[in-house]
Amino acid sequence: MQDAPALSSIEQDRAPLVGSWRAWMELLRITNLPTILGDCAVGLCIAMALYAVWKGPANASDVLRQNPALIAGVCVGMCMLYLGGMVLNGIVDRHIDAVERPNRPIPSGRIPLRVAWTVAIVLMLGGLWPSSLGRAPIPEIAAAAVAIWLSAYARRSANPALTILARGWMAIAVIAAIWWMAVPLVTPIGSDVAEDLPENTLAQMRLDMRLTYLPALLIALNAIAYNLVHSRTAWSVALMALCRALVPVSVAIAALVPSGIFGPIRATWIASGRIPGELIFFMATPAIALMLHTLALSLVARREVDASARKACGLCGHLVAPGALPALCGECGADFAAHPPTFPPAPEHRAIGIVGTVGAAALIVGVAILTPRLTATGWRFGAAPTTGQDTLLGFTVNPVMVTWAIMVTVAVPLTLFVAAALRGHAVATGHLTRRPVGIARLVAAIALIDAAACWGLGYPLFGGACIGLYLITRLLQRTVPAS
Repeated sequence: MQDAPALSSIEQDRAPLVGSWRAWMELLRITNLPTILGDCAVGLCIAMALYAVWKGPANASDVLRQNPALIAGVCVGMCMLYLGGMVLNGIVDRHIDAVERPNRPIPSGRIPLRVAWTVAIVLMLGGLWPSSLGRAPIPEIAAAAVAIWLSAYARRSANPALTILARGWMAIAVIAAIWWMAVPLVTPIGSDVAEDLPENTLAQMRLDMRLTYLPALLIALNAIAYNLVHSRTAWSVALMALCRALVPVSVAIAALVPSGIFGPIRATWIASGRIPGELIFFMATPAIALMLHTLALSLVARREVDASARKACGLCGHLVAPGALPALCGECGADFAAHPPTFPPAPEHRAIGIVGTVGAAALIVGVAILTPRLTATGWRFGAAPTTGQDTLLGFTVNPVMVTWAIMVTVAVPLTLFVAAALRGHAVATGHLTRRPVGIARLVAAIALIDAAACWGLGYPLFGGACIGLYLITRLLQRTVPAS
């Protein structure tokens, strides 16, 4: 059966008001959402590991009780930013999809463009709200929605005066949204709190506020930048990988800020002139592991692998001759109007996938080896270890024995991740018709690297939950495409 033809802008404006639930699941790529929850679980484990370095392993879980509403809000915000990025990707790619995948929700008219824009703005600004520690962006969202719908009506009515009004209102809405995003970075703390607070306290409050908000803002800006440049350069995949790496960092900071841990970190930083090594290790290592896997996955998932490469039939893999596109495949006779040819993956992408998988696994092994030593006999951010707190369930913690125990248990999710990732790369870089299946496997494998990271950080319950998220992702991928 042939795909539905793409609709023009005016036809899209006359499409159904909201769109079907199936179309929204495809546009939001809801099947991949559980992997974001897995990244959030890694962030919580990072927070507990750092808190254990400061207060001892017996008190690690206390960090999650400091401000559970903020932690939950930031986790929901990460999910909203992901979903908003997916909608924005569908909007930006609508012209490419109209040619290569005309059955996608926006080019096929199943979701109107104006509704997609509205939802994208609601999700992006709403995702930043929990981390901003400020007011909800309701006026900004309302202004953007009015501008979008006014623009759609002006285009349909072809009224020049209304078009000018719509563009002016759009400019005001964009400025309002940018200002709302910038307020947490420029507002001086002290004007709305007690004026007699010591300067050190105000400085710590400023630091805490910036630390909570900056990672989420960087995720939003990276998502926007990726969607603007990804069709022009292959290096844009680094922006997507950075978005993924910042999710656990953002959640970890949100969990740690209410505990006051950044006070001693800041004091150590000022006294020694360097960032404490524990902070760098726990924050960066799992994030870089996620980044490596996402980079390898994104390179395989790109349709335009090489602008100078020849396209191939999507059914038989036969290379299409340069020049004008024929109507039928010369090998299998496939109708290119129904099955447009695509760029085959470059031969070196399988090697890149192997390097990314092995590199990510090696980093997780490093986490599993060093975490017990840091949390049980840790550096305490430059201070002497706290006595009487390095016990767990009444027993004295032995870093060597804990290391071996973690290594044995982390081998299970780590083996699952390596097997799933290597299998995904093999399928995705094999026959063209199997590429979507391989990409779906690679996306789901993100939850497995999350599981290995949680296990390596010493929290197997969170790791087991991430394995469950992997299974949920694979189950959802059977009903809704993952890419």
